[in-house]
Amino acid sequence: VYDIPEAVKKSDIIFLLIPDEIQKNIYKNHIEPNIKIGATLVFASGYNYFYGFIRPRSDITVLMTAPRMIGWGVRDVYVNDQGFPSLVAVGQDPNNNGYSILMTLCDRLGMFRKGGCAVLSSFKEETLVDLLSEHSWVGVMLYSFRAYYDVATELGASPASVILELYASGELAEIAKSMRDMGLFNQLKTHSRTSQYGQLTRGPLYITDEFKKTLKNEAINILNGTFAREWNDEENNGYIVYN
Repeated sequence: VYDIPEAVKKSDIIFLLIPDEIQKNIYKNHIEPNIKIGATLVFASGYNYFYGFIRPRSDITVLMTAPRMIGWGVRDVYVNDQGFPSLVAVGQDPNNNGYSILMTLCDRLGMFRKGGCAVLSSFKEETLVDLLSEHSWVGVMLYSFRAYYDVATELGASPASVILELYASGELAEIAKSMRDMGLFNQLKTHSRTSQYGQLTRGPLYITDEFKKTLKNEAINILNGTFAREWNDEENNGYIVYN
């Protein structure tokens, strides 16, 4: 086991797998002074490279392998000899061999096993779709669940039954698997007709023009760096809002 500077000195390929908010300082203080001429730097997300928080030297090959699942999930499918989907990209290619290195890494990491794939993308695209998910449906799900809990318990449902219905039963995970395997709307065939009718007639009531406007504004704020600056300020101010 080596500390970061020593590991970087010994490596031809460096994977930067630490949290976004600490990458730039680690890179500046420990990686940049020690990285070999002509080395390859691999990001697991587009964030810091797209926003320019990390600017590798011109001789460095810059790649991205961004799994579309959380870290422990990648490990689980790998040890079970299965693949996982990723967005991949070449950001900087001084030696004209970046794509070849990228495909080799994808293969060695297990992306081409059963159930996996590598979708050629860009640092910009990965940053947009990743953050826009977090700023829209993922966050909406959390707060809509909380609103559901409030309404259902106010009308007499027990907390246990509500939590079981929302997520504790595991049904949500099974629906997500059906979406993956069958398609977003085609998976409705696995639901009762009553459920299908309710989802298709009531779901659109929540997706108003105002919702779409908010979603578009969030996408713009992601692409123009507004959110990145906000998050950077939050870090510099001691995570007052976050905490």
